[in-house]
Amino acid sequence: MRRLLIALAAALPLIAGAASAKNVCGSKAITEKDEVRVFLGHYMAVCEDNGRCRAMTYQTDPKSGVPWTHRLAVMRDGKEASWLIELTLDKGQIDVNEGYGLTIDQKPALRVPPEAIKVPRAANDYYFNADLNDVVLKDLAAGGNLTWNYVLAGTKDAGNANMSLAGLRKSMRWITCMQNRQARG
Repeated sequence: MRRLLIALAAALPLIAGAASAKNVCGSKAITEKDEVRVFLGHYMAVCEDNGRCRAMTYQTDPKSGVPWTHRLAVMRDGKEASWLIELTLDKGQIDVNEGYGLTIDQKPALRVPPEAIKVPRAANDYYFNADLNDVVLKDLAAGGNLTWNYVLAGTKDAGNANMSLAGLRKSMRWITCMQNRQARG
């Protein structure tokens, strides 16, 4: 995963062409025409000019042949909006009717029941309802590692992803700084 982030960091200036690096909200950032990106720990944080920001980390299964297989993203659409946690499975879907489990560090596993899971955009993006979102976010921001356990739809095969939380808290602080700057105009 770290190699993926390093590759992304190296490739972004080449892809963007007009991108420039400068210190923004205390971190070295890559600025493009309508967004600013930073790499903090295992996270890439991105803020767009419209106030939408997200921090993302990826897990890759080397046997999959794809750049990433799982993603954890924490996002907010403006400084007054609530944070949203998104878990994404790149290929396939989970069986939402089975719920899924989350383990943060060595804490007892949290069982997320089907009624607490939302699938508002793509069929492979999974969100929590608002009540559970705030509880999980506090543990994520203070944690070191997340394990996501699920059942694949149509197969009943178990799947899991282990994702680092290193850099998430710093990414969220950077996003808050960016959104405060944008709000001041």
